Amino acid sequence: MQAAALPPKSDAATRFRFRDLSRLFDRLTAQKGNARKATMEVFIDQWRATGGDFFPALRLILPSLDDMRTAYGMKDKVLAKMYVDLLGISTTSPDAQALLEWRNPGKTGKVRGRGMGGSWD
Repeated sequence: MQAAALPPKSDAATRFRFRDLSRLFDRLTAQKGNARKATMEVFIDQWRATGGDFFPALRLILPSLDDMRTAYGMKDKVLAKMYVDLLGISTTSPDAQALLEWRNPGKTGKVRGRGMGGSWD
């Protein structure tokens, strides 16, 4: 099955940086209830004021629901090796072992979340 064509890039997607979204997530993590909802509403309003289409941000906020983007085509083990190499981490270091052995907590001494997304504490 082929992925659907992506919608055209909006102005907002070129004006907002990924760090803005990261900071939003930090704020949302620290907030509860109505404050969290209000923060998200402000972010959406700001996004729409600069370009309208909220779809690019939504794809980053809810990646598990993004069926338009294909998978990397790599197994977790290959991604782990690539991360270790790209980050210049010694393969014997605790961080590298946490990445490479994430499925085997007995080797790293810690349970590390689900998949490679939970590799760092």
